[in-house]
Amino acid sequence: MITSWKNWAGLLAVAALVGCSNTTPVEEARQDLREAQSEVHQEIAAAEQEAAEIRHEARRPVSGEEMREADQEAAETVQEAREEGQEEISEARQELTEAQQEQRDDAQDEIESAQESVTTEEQDLQQAQQTLQDAEA
Repeated sequence: MITSWKNWAGLLAVAALVGCSNTTPVEEARQDLREAQSEVHQEIAAAEQEAAEIRHEARRPVSGEEMREADQEAAETVQEAREEGQEEISEARQELTEAQQEQRDDAQDEIESAQESVTTEEQDLQQAQQTLQDAEA
């Protein structure tokens, strides 16, 4: 019976270690997502600043056509920054999802392995008890 309790304690310890040791990829993916979002916001702000500068420059006496071209260029710059940013965020989210799934899969594998080990130990204990009972009889 003591061996069985030790095995269950070992199983719980393994499960706890699996939970602790596999948080790193998920945390890294979360950090990557936060960094990507921050980077995107900075890029969009820079693009908007550039657009404002283009518009300001376009306010000097120019033709209507030059003004429209400047506005179009500014709008395209901001739109490109937003699209690139959304793409980066989507990629970071996908990496986070994959890291979480990998963590779950690894934990499940470890738990199954530990359960198999406990089952084997319990069978060995039962055989030893049976052998002892047979010897005493």
